[in-house]
Amino acid sequence: MIPGAFYPTHHHPSPEIYFVVEGAAEWTVGNELLSPAPDSAIYTPPDTPHRIENEGADRLRWLYFWWAPGGDGTLFESRR
Repeated sequence: MIPGAFYPTHHHPSPEIYFVVEGAAEWTVGNELLSPAPDSAIYTPPDTPHRIENEGADRLRWLYFWWAPGGDGTLFESRR
């Protein structure tokens, strides 16, 4: 993500984990504001609003994954 860009507030029924690879971010998860450093992980519970903004002068890179607790694959069908 380029400097100044943001990933808008959204939520979905599946849990999610982000792993910050590089860059500086302002991360909002629910009502919590985070400033994770590279090599940090951020857990987002199901249906929790979250947003990411690149606060640094360099690119922000992250990895993320979702999973279906209990194998309930229908969680992926109802993305919001």
